[in-house]
Amino acid sequence: MYLKKQNSTLERTLSDMKQLQDNLINKVQVLADNSISDIENVLSKVDIVLSQVHLKNRNNLIKKVQQEDGEGLGGKYIPLKNIDLMDEDLDLKFKNANLKVNLWEGLSKAKTMLPLGAPVKKVRITSPFGIRPDPFFKTPAMHTGIDFGGKEGTPLYVTAAGKVIQAGPRGDYGLAVEVDHGLGFTTLYGHLSKITVQKGDIVEEGTKVGLAGSTGRSTGPHLHYELRHNSHLLNPYAFIKVENK
Repeated sequence: MYLKKQNSTLERTLSDMKQLQDNLINKVQVLADNSISDIENVLSKVDIVLSQVHLKNRNNLIKKVQQEDGEGLGGKYIPLKNIDLMDEDLDLKFKNANLKVNLWEGLSKAKTMLPLGAPVKKVRITSPFGIRPDPFFKTPAMHTGIDFGGKEGTPLYVTAAGKVIQAGPRGDYGLAVEVDHGLGFTTLYGHLSKITVQKGDIVEEGTKVGLAGSTGRSTGPHLHYELRHNSHLLNPYAFIKVENK
């Protein structure tokens, strides 16, 4: 009688544990789905740029994230590995949840590495990316970035976490800062009156990199902002329009 009662108690305990596991897995899946949806809402706004650099496919994007060493980027991304469980039903649920969590974490990591948003608090674009009349010679010339209007000394902020790879005089750019964000993306902040970071610094999104100025080849105080992927120039406008990460 005692053993029967013990077995009955054990069966109820195991049943309760399985129910708890099912509930936890379901909640994890819902959280992952909701977060993935939010991230996709952001990424869809910059797919026009991601497609140009062959990162629009989410699997390719996550694979690229896995290849990063994580320096200055919040640590290396290591996806969860599957384990085989004796209970086939539970094993399948865990594997499906694992896939969702890895997708969630991978896309989340990718989003933090993309230089989204504007480098200034008050956005006023004075010159877009592309062909324009040269401000000195008035003949058509390629403008390699986007200019933001601002008074001398306006604070300028890095648009994603990364590592400062250049900080100082840079020819026509005057005083300039360049930051490597990973995934092949770099941003450049030119014509600064003052630089507030050093080469080799690890910076977080929103770190002040300098103050607006008119150093180098410039007709007045402003910020010249560039986006590159593996040294190839890109139009940063789609990235700038993403206000909230």
